[in-house]
This record gives sequence, C-alpha cells and structure tokens, in this order.
Amino acid sequence: MTAIDDFVTSLGGRLRGPSPLVDDVLTEVRDGLWDAASAYRRGGLGVVEAERRAVADFGRVDELAGEFQRELAMTQGRRTALKLGVMLPLAVFLSGLSWHHLHPASAPGAQFSPPQDYLTFARLVDLFGYGSGAFFLVMWLLLGPGARLLPMPRWVPWALGRAAAGMVSASLLAGTGLLAMSVIWAPQALLSAAMGANMIVWTVCFTLVIRSTSRCLHAS
Repeated sequence: MTAIDDFVTSLGGRLRGPSPLVDDVLTEVRDGLWDAASAYRRGGLGVVEAERRAVADFGRVDELAGEFQRELAMTQGRRTALKLGVMLPLAVFLSGLSWHHLHPASAPGAQFSPPQDYLTFARLVDLFGYGSGAFFLVMWLLLGPGARLLPMPRWVPWALGRAAAGMVSASLLAGTGLLAMSVIWAPQALLSAAMGANMIVWTVCFTLVIRSTSRCLHAS
C-alpha cells in the first residue's frame, strides 16, 4: 500500500456519514494527492518519495479530519433540509388531493360527517406539515446560498438533525392520531381508495425523510 493509500484509508476511518458522500470526499483527496505527487515526479523525485512529500504537504489526518467532517455534515444537512422542506408539505398536499378525488359519495364511510374535533385536528396537522416544510426550506437556504454570506457554526447541522427528528416524530404521532380518530369516526373509511392512497403517500414520504434525517444525525 502506498503512502497516499495509507493516508486516504486513515482519513476514511475518521469520517462519519453516508458512504456516497464519504467516497466523494476521499476521491477528491486522493486525486489531489496524486496530482501533487505527479508534480514532484516531474521535478525528479522517485515515486515513493514523491508520494511521501505530497502527503506531508497535505497535512496530518488528525488536523484535517475535523474540517472534512464539517463539510460532510453541512452537505448532508443541506440535503436533509431540502428533502424535508419538500416532502412534508408534499405529503399533506397529496393526502388532501387523494381524499378529495378518490373518496366519492359512494365510498365506504363517505356517508358519515366527521366531528368538529377531527376536522380541527386535521387542519392543525396540515398547518404543521406546511409550517415544518417552510422552516426546512429556510434552513436549506441558510446552509446553501446563505453559507457563502453568513458563517455557519459547527453545531448547525447537529441542531438541524435533531429538529428534523423531532418534527418527523411529531408528524408520525399526529398521523397516527388522525388514523385512530378515523377508525373511531368511520371504520368503513379504512377500506376506501383514498385511505389506501394516503397510506402509500405517507409511507413513501416518511421513509425518505427518516432515512435522510438518520444520515444527518450520523454525519453531525
């Protein structure tokens, strides 16, 4: 194993995050080291000495791992913020759309009028979904374009991951509460196409956001 391989392997062992992001960082580092070693070889150094010099110039793993980890955390934080900013409102919108278009008067449970408590809670869940989406879109702007103008503290991706986990948990609890109220209100509605479509929408959206949130927490 060469000096460059040793360095990249050691750095990779210090980094946390999704494998594709870590691989991208390590590939960039490896390419930069090979370019530096090639320049030394053109200057007359042997292969081994050129690689050793390139690694020495690049810096120590202990010193660089923290900066690369921050870069990974910021990148995954942006991805998570964007995913939640889109998926949470999208889940609410598609759920409402499917209910209106797939729940005709002849559908199971359609003949029952939902109680006011159910309607109020459903509206609050919708507002929470849209509000959460707006919050994460703002965070995406701050971590993306805003990061070029404003210094981002190291704890921002950490806080974002925990905020995402909290909002996802609250959304799942609220959705479970709505489902329980639906069973009490009109159990026949569980057999409708609208309810099936809603379950698919929420399952897909929340699988994606939970996975992204987990990656954000791991990288931060």
